[in-house]
This record gives sequence, structure tokens and C-alpha cells, in this order.
Amino acid sequence: DRPKFHTAINCLIKDDPSIICEIDESEQIIIKGMGELHLQIFFNLLKTSYHLNIETSPIQISYRESMIYDQYEENNDQIHKIGPLEHSFNGMINHQQCHAYIQYSILPHYNHNHDHDDNLITFDTDVFANNIISNDHNHIKQSIEEGFKLAMKRGPIEGYALIHINILVTKVSLSIEMDELSNNNSPNPLAFTACAQQGLNKHLHQLKQHFILCEPIMLLNIKVPAQYLGVVIKDLTSQR
Repeated sequence: DRPKFHTAINCLIKDDPSIICEIDESEQIIIKGMGELHLQIFFNLLKTSYHLNIETSPIQISYRESMIYDQYEENNDQIHKIGPLEHSFNGMINHQQCHAYIQYSILPHYNHNHDHDDNLITFDTDVFANNIISNDHNHIKQSIEEGFKLAMKRGPIEGYALIHINILVTKVSLSIEMDELSNNNSPNPLAFTACAQQGLNKHLHQLKQHFILCEPIMLLNIKVPAQYLGVVIKDLTSQR
């Protein structure tokens, strides 16, 4: 029934583009929608309109994790800033001893466009002062960004992806003590990727109390008679 299933999926997605269909590494088909009711209607259409016998697993909610901050203090970064934090990497890469040191802070990314869960990785203007060859800056920056992005895929609370985070990098070097280059300690971009990923993973778990689990919500306008208000509120807040 797989060809028939793909035909049905393609037809339904044309009518409802908010449905997303993916296949994971184990060949399981993952259907993403806008909520439990949305997915139930989609599965019922597959069964009734296309006569497909499908088995579904329990629905998994797409949580996210983010920093706790006061929305009324958005203009005061120092209130919410965590840092400076620092991490050093010293290890073997491709049979060569490599070093990397990154100093950074974590801040909330004030994004009022709730349709996007983007994060920021920014660099101070003098982040590379006196420590790394100038023509390596862009390559090193890309490596650091890659490391931080990998770490932000798993938050410290339940392992869901982080959203609305700003990583501000304030210093990049080969190590805390080693600012100048020599023939034996030229920068390796992979070392900076590892340094950023390991450092952020470590600090996220140490600073778990500063983060919160975010649930997907839908904007609703509900009108009910006053006598049923308490019952309706209780029912809404109890649903997950």
C-alpha cells in the first residue's frame, strides 16, 4: 500500500499545505500538523477517503526550550545576561594536538515575530584582537557558529531545541594563556566547533534554572456564559 499511501499524502497535502510528511532513519513516516485534532482529521481522511489501513503511534508534542526573562525589561540586556562564560578545548584532531578557547554570554533574543524560532550568534567587534590570523576569521566564525547551533538542538530541561537565544561571543583564542600563534599551534576550525558545542552543552546544564519549557499554543477567542467560566478555564488549563 506504500505507493497508494504516497499518492494519498500528496493529494491531501495539496489541499492542506500545513501538513508536513517526513521519513526518518528507521523508515518510519512522521506526519506533522497543527494539533491533535488536525492530525486526527488527516488520519481519518486516509482511512475513509483512501481506504488505507494505517497504524499510528501516540502523538508527540513539539515542545521547545528558551530563557526565562521579563518581557517588560527587554531593553535592559544586563538583567537577563548570563556570563561571561568560557570554555577551553585541548585535544587531538587528525593526530594533531589542537587548542581553542571561547568566551561568550547567553541572552534572550527578543523576537516578537512568533512565526519564527530563530536564534542569534553574534561576535564582538574586537573578538579576535591579537590572537588569530586575520584571514582565518570567517572560517573560525563559521566553525564556532556550527558548534553553538549543534548544542542548541538540545535544551537542558527535556532535550528539546532551544529558541529565541542570543549567543554573544566576546573572545576567541587558542587558549586562555596562548594568544599568539606559532608554527606548532595554528588554529584548527574543528577545535573551535568542538569547543563551542562542548562549552554550551556544559553551561546549559549548569544553568538549567534559567530556562523554561515552551508549549505550542493556538490563539483562541472563547465566549462562554459567565456561569460556565470557571469550568471552561479549568478544562483548558488541564489539557496538554
